[in-house]
Amino acid sequence: MNRNKLYTSIFCVLTSISLLGCKDDVTEEITKLQVDRAFSPTGLTATIVDKTGVRLTWKAVNNAKTYTIEVFETADFSGTPTKTVDNITFLQVPYTLTGLAGDTQYSIRVKAVGEGVTDSKYVTATAKTDAEQIFQTVNTAKLTATSVALNWPAGQAATTITLTPGNITRNITAAEVAAGEAMITGLTGENLYTAKLLNGAKVRGTITFTTPLDLGGAIAVTPADNLATLIANANAGDVFALFPGTYNINADLVVGKSISLKGARPSSK
Repeated sequence: MNRNKLYTSIFCVLTSISLLGCKDDVTEEITKLQVDRAFSPTGLTATIVDKTGVRLTWKAVNNAKTYTIEVFETADFSGTPTKTVDNITFLQVPYTLTGLAGDTQYSIRVKAVGEGVTDSKYVTATAKTDAEQIFQTVNTAKLTATSVALNWPAGQAATTITLTPGNITRNITAAEVAAGEAMITGLTGENLYTAKLLNGAKVRGTITFTTPLDLGGAIAVTPADNLATLIANANAGDVFALFPGTYNINADLVVGKSISLKGARPSSK
């Protein structure tokens, strides 16, 4: 065989072996890709639920064992987190944060935590909770022309109640927080009030109510009542305030005591 041809054949064979060796090395390196840090979650979204809850979703990370959530009230994540949740598995996603304040802007960040690797970098989202409404319907039995009992679930934190008109501010005691009730006085009759329940600067409830007419201690009587029976059973000194309407008494009425009748609204007959 010609010596030049022999050298050429040997070179081609060696080149082929070298290329095959490189190809195997590349395949092995990609298959055994090693990283020293968990990958960051992607697709993070934050949705408000039930006014003060935040539902978080994100995509799974292959080399993550758990996830950590941190919640701040500062836009730049400075200071101490308002809430931290560790050891969340992806089976718990979507994950709902609870116990947050109403009407508050939150900055939220999530990181992946793996085994034998550094935690991932954080991914972030923001969410603003809705104003709460924990006030309960006003009990008309505890509503007078000059006072009202305002209620909320017992034990729920609150610091003050404000009312308008009148610019009334009423501090709430620990006993009232425990009972979930505060009695407000100094109101005026036939007035529409708006009350707000606050915990610090955060609104926890808003309600409106109208105080009844101030009868000055008189007994309210409407056309639906049996006026004759009321008078017959009255005590000496009783004062009846008659609301507008027609009252029919179809029999003689003997009154043997001192009572008073007056119009609840003298201008309306």
